[in-house]
Amino acid sequence: MATTSIAIIGAGPGGLTLARLLYAKSIPITIYERDTTPFSRTSQGGTLDLHVETGQRALKEAGLFEEFKKIMRQEGEAFRLADKEGNLLIDEDEGGFGGPPPEGEEGTPPGRPEVDRIQLRKLLLDSLPDGLIRWGTGVESVEPSSSPSDKRWTLVTSDGNRESYDIVIGADGAWSRVRKVLSLTKPHYSGISGFELRFSQVDVNQPDVSNLVGKGSYFAIGDQKALMAQRNGDGSIRVYAMARVPEDWSIAVDEGKGEETKQEVIQAFYSDWSEDLKNFVRLADDQPIYARKLYMLPVGYRWEQKDGVTLVGDAAHLMTPFAGAGVNLAMADALDLSNAISTSFTPAEGGAAWNLDQVNREIRGYEEAMWKRGEEISRETFENLEIVFRPDGVTAFRDRMLSYTSQAGEGQQA
Repeated sequence: MATTSIAIIGAGPGGLTLARLLYAKSIPITIYERDTTPFSRTSQGGTLDLHVETGQRALKEAGLFEEFKKIMRQEGEAFRLADKEGNLLIDEDEGGFGGPPPEGEEGTPPGRPEVDRIQLRKLLLDSLPDGLIRWGTGVESVEPSSSPSDKRWTLVTSDGNRESYDIVIGADGAWSRVRKVLSLTKPHYSGISGFELRFSQVDVNQPDVSNLVGKGSYFAIGDQKALMAQRNGDGSIRVYAMARVPEDWSIAVDEGKGEETKQEVIQAFYSDWSEDLKNFVRLADDQPIYARKLYMLPVGYRWEQKDGVTLVGDAAHLMTPFAGAGVNLAMADALDLSNAISTSFTPAEGGAAWNLDQVNREIRGYEEAMWKRGEEISRETFENLEIVFRPDGVTAFRDRMLSYTSQAGEGQQA
């Protein structure tokens, strides 16, 4: 038995959830994060729903569920779907899509409550002690030891240091540096690009837009294009204007020229859409506007298993947002991996005693289960993308959503 060292690369939802779960079990860890501070990113994304069986379960195991309930928004589940003329095909503005949500297990809110990404990240960050995260220290590469007897992995960091660990966990997102140790596969372009816009204090500044969106999300789909609006907990609405375009297609997003950018987006994507829907772009704040290209890993992606290194979240199964599952999967990965690691640990003075071979066997078991789960959700996500961005996307997506309601109803009856 020996003491161990574990490095988590990336302080996103997956990495932070894993860190919290391991820290709660007295397992020593170090987190490397390229961002210089928790707030250095200008955009941390919009809102997300946490599922009972994945995200919520991880927060319960992490001892953070009661704090989560203070920031969640049950009304955020509301959903509206319209065609490009603004005609509503689905309008569920009370209790979430498909009617009142099913009750969760005891102590668990029903349905899939919403939370802003920035609030979730703060919840996780506040649960960790100062000094655990090395801010402003990116990992440029991961290298095996040059000695056959040394099974550790060496991190080459952005500040030029070289540091070795027994276990390296890549929670470093779409363009993971840790993934390169395991596979040569890179994310490929999904065929979808677009723009992220924002309405700040929308109830005051643009009440008509606020009323159109309702309490949760509003999707308008047509002609292989989509407008997706999400209400956030800070009084804002985020809008994603997306279309099927070549990877090299672009519209310049220049500071101080937001009005021109918005007009170009309307002309390129929505010239024959209703005026109310054009207002989702036309009336949005001039700044900030972000260009987005959506990338994904192949459905069913796997890698050659190697002792001492593994992945969670987008690093393991990057997908587009069309099933709303990315963060939930990352948190489920974190929970399962923490259980795999802790099975072989005994807290001890100065570290933790462990059996390295047993830990690596447990990690391989985690990977097998994670691959299966990730493949299932990745396939569903890609199917949703193909449905939304086909010529008859709005009716096809309506039918898809209604099929979910039917399945949920059958499950409740059973």
